Amino acid sequence: EVLLGFGFGGTLIALFMRVGGGIYTKAADVGADLVGKVERGIPEDDPRNAAVVADLVGDNVGDCAGMASDIFESYEVTIVSAMILGLALQPFDIKWVVFPLLVRAIGVMSTIIGTYSVSLWPQRLVKGDAFKAMDLSYDLSSAISIASFFVLAHYYVHDLRVFAATAVGVFLAIGFNKITDHFTNPSKKPVDELARATRTGPATEILGGLSLGFEVTVLNLLIICMTIIASTLFFTGSSAVFTMY
Repeated sequence: EVLLGFGFGGTLIALFMRVGGGIYTKAADVGADLVGKVERGIPEDDPRNAAVVADLVGDNVGDCAGMASDIFESYEVTIVSAMILGLALQPFDIKWVVFPLLVRAIGVMSTIIGTYSVSLWPQRLVKGDAFKAMDLSYDLSSAISIASFFVLAHYYVHDLRVFAATAVGVFLAIGFNKITDHFTNPSKKPVDELARATRTGPATEILGGLSLGFEVTVLNLLIICMTIIASTLFFTGSSAVFTMY
């Protein structure tokens, strides 16, 4: 009951901060722009416009605090769900309740290591390319996570199927990263095609952007479905609670 209340509270706060904060953020933004640019001819974010203060505060609340609460809500709800399923799976074995917490702790630590390794790659590997350095650090974090998950699954819960499911999740994140890089990297074909579409006017630019967005959505849905099916197949023959866990 405590975990359910915690999850519901996090979701409720995220709703108010994301939706409510977004409304006030946009209201302050539009108000500042209308007063400054349209009525007074003052540039955007000019200190002579008092509404700029409300605009900047709204941006911090809506974009920073709102997004942070949204991410926190997604994070804590999945943890709470996994802990409840672990308790239902083995009511007298605490390790299935602790396992989701350890998995998230490993993810946080590997992410910290990957973040601080971005600036440590030798120039012969990255060749001055910031995207390459970030990709290498992302791959390093993924490798550390997978290795740690194997140790945790083998020596703590003694079930490698759990490791297989978590490893599939890591590969899903890697797939998202590769797809995002392909469609947003300036050196890749989709961005170049969209840039060339702007030469014929805004209509082709909008249509090109929409088509790329649809294409990305389909690819993401496909790999999500594949990972869900793969994770389910690992637990074929097990109970429904174990499969959901």
